[in-house]
Amino acid sequence: MNSSGSIVRHLEEWLSSKRAILGNAGINVTEFFPGADSAAPWKASIGLVKDDILVNYTVWEQTVFQTELLVVDGKSGNALLCEEVIVERADEIEPKLNRLIDDLILRNFVKP
Repeated sequence: MNSSGSIVRHLEEWLSSKRAILGNAGINVTEFFPGADSAAPWKASIGLVKDDILVNYTVWEQTVFQTELLVVDGKSGNALLCEEVIVERADEIEPKLNRLIDDLILRNFVKP
């Protein structure tokens, strides 16, 4: 994957490379990636759902690379995590996303 290119394209490539793992783990995926004629070609997002935990991860690439992560308990509606980060390089999103998958699979967001 391209480390210094488009963060939008990097997110799309990451999702493509992880789609089978997500499906095998029972994680449902929704996605929004801009098309060629999009009014917002600088913004993309993915949604992940497992065990009533809802995740939204959005990236922007206007003047800087920005990310937003929101994790919500679908049963209670409570936000479990809300985080906005500016990254220097597009590939900096990979470790966060990989940990996020691990947390969903290991049920780290689900309280006993």
